[in-house]
Amino acid sequence: MSALKGKDSLIPHEYEELYRKIIEIQRKDSLYSITPGIIHDLNNVISIIIGYIELAKMQSVNEPSKLHSTLDIIEKASLRASQLLSNVLGYAKGGRGEKRTIDLNQIVIELKNLIEKVLEKNIIIEVELSPNPQFIEAEPQEIFQVLLNLCLNARDAMPDGGKLRIETSTVSLHAKDFSEFKPGNYVLLSISDTGIGMDEETKRKIFTPFFSTKPKGSGLGLSVVWSVVKSLGGYIDVESFPGKGTTFKIFLPPSTPKNEIKEIEGEKEMKGNEKILVVDDEEDIRNVTKEILEH
Repeated sequence: MSALKGKDSLIPHEYEELYRKIIEIQRKDSLYSITPGIIHDLNNVISIIIGYIELAKMQSVNEPSKLHSTLDIIEKASLRASQLLSNVLGYAKGGRGEKRTIDLNQIVIELKNLIEKVLEKNIIIEVELSPNPQFIEAEPQEIFQVLLNLCLNARDAMPDGGKLRIETSTVSLHAKDFSEFKPGNYVLLSISDTGIGMDEETKRKIFTPFFSTKPKGSGLGLSVVWSVVKSLGGYIDVESFPGKGTTFKIFLPPSTPKNEIKEIEGEKEMKGNEKILVVDDEEDIRNVTKEILEH
């Protein structure tokens, strides 16, 4: 077992820009890894949409009673493509966000929706979320990157397939549990695989920048995980044995969501004769939006 302590929760100012650049480099590396799977899935969805549009054209003439169900299939396929692109673009933009209170469960759900499209079919994904929201104070994209890095690492550890399991829960740590951890309540994120595992020597080096056991690995994925967790005042515990898989347990300080209630003053009652301005650089989007609003 190897426990890493995030004792200095803030990145020193003189290293902050370097830290951001490393995260950006690693983000692009992760995107490169998942892009082929994303393109494959989008091609499948587009084929479904095109096929059912052709069917809808025929049904509009010969079988109008079946048209509604066909349009439902087209709508679902379009939403699937839109959600996939939204997840990818949100991660790709990165940028310098601000820490805020987020529900870790929601980030896990978004990640699952993405990776189940890009991981090999012989990898089973299991997710078990706490029934209660798991609030933490963090930048959403950095937490997403932590999750994605660990999942891609698990994928690489299972070349012949296996099981990837993601769990969230609330735990209370005592001094006797981990000597290096500060006692208290934590949000626990656990990611485990049934892959090749690691020996003790490899385990000691995995968070070292540029260390990699993969021929074409950048060696930045797990170092970014460690840096993000450390910056949040969290801890990482790693359990791994050769041939028996690996489990990463990330302990993060819990946060309490702020009740942001915004009162709208002077709200005007709509009478139905107002005008709506539709702005978009795509003419077809403007036209279809206009048609929907007018019906």
